[in-house]
Amino acid sequence: MKKIITRTLITMTSVSFLATLWLSPSFNWITFWDFMFILSLLLLLVGASMYIIQVGFFNVFIINVRSFMKKVDHIENMANQVEQKSDESTFFSVAIPVTMPFMISGSILFIISLIISIVI
Repeated sequence: MKKIITRTLITMTSVSFLATLWLSPSFNWITFWDFMFILSLLLLLVGASMYIIQVGFFNVFIINVRSFMKKVDHIENMANQVEQKSDESTFFSVAIPVTMPFMISGSILFIISLIISIVI
């Protein structure tokens, strides 16, 4: 996990540096830290989204929608009673191994860029 965090930190710093050189004719520290802040927020947002999907936050909503649709559809309800089907729904959790490294890297870069932007 430390390797992934280190690689992510180096990659985001390099991308921020290259974007600064590409968009401004001369290197500017303010532009560099602006890009670093934007990339860290993006990385933190992607990590948080993956975490929400990984813990199954939306499973409750899916169960409620299925339950509502079963209660509304009387023909399917009668068919399930005749066939003696159960209402058990299985949900699988998704394991995304880069969730925590993305969140940690994004948090580190966010805090660093926030502190430096306040100091500048």
